Amino acid sequence: MTEQPHRGPAGAARVVRRLSRAVITARRLSRQLVLRFLADNGPQNAASLAFTTLLFLVPLMTIVVALLAAFPASKGFSDQTQAFIFENLIPEFGHAESWSTPRPMR
Repeated sequence: MTEQPHRGPAGAARVVRRLSRAVITARRLSRQLVLRFLADNGPQNAASLAFTTLLFLVPLMTIVVALLAAFPASKGFSDQTQAFIFENLIPEFGHAESWSTPRPMR
């Protein structure tokens, strides 16, 4: 026989008990995850991974730009890629006026 939907006060109490157990379980799991992340030196590992990724991306982008510049058919795409790199990754060189005006010494 199929189970009837929750009806009346007894059914509502069961739903509340299940929800409260689910909330308690989720809270315990979240706490355990945070404690394990901190115990395993998570912030240090995340910073190390981010730094290593950046060290990998710079040579990769250099190779991609060099390969694009080698083929005349990709001249337009190569120019767009260089413009994107100069405007977003090296913002001080992205604008032509910054090339001609020297920066003050500090």
